[in-house]
Amino acid sequence: MNKAKLKRLFSYGVVGVIVSGIYVLCTIFFIEMFGFRPTIASVLSYISSFMFSFFANHHVVFKSKEKMSKTVMRFILVSAFVFVLTTLIMYLMVEVFKIPYLFGVVVVLLVIPLSNFSLNSYWTFRESH
Repeated sequence: MNKAKLKRLFSYGVVGVIVSGIYVLCTIFFIEMFGFRPTIASVLSYISSFMFSFFANHHVVFKSKEKMSKTVMRFILVSAFVFVLTTLIMYLMVEVFKIPYLFGVVVVLLVIPLSNFSLNSYWTFRESH
């Protein structure tokens, strides 16, 4: 792996940690403060972290030279797929398997970053690097 790819992967990791932190804190906040069901809290948390994730990936991780209007549509499609995957994971963990929601959060944090990076790297921002 060349230096540019390593740097991109590192910056993706930093942004990912921040986005994941937003997701975790919002999920816990919506459940503990408002009494939302974990699946609903997960949905709201995903939406809460969406805009930060797009701007950070566009400007910091992939340093896209494409117009945001072009990459945002791809990012939305990738995010929609990952949103469904996130919601499905939380639903299965909590509602089907009756596992505490924090375990669902952990599974989301393990699966989603890799899915997001791969899809955004090879499709959303592919012309940028």
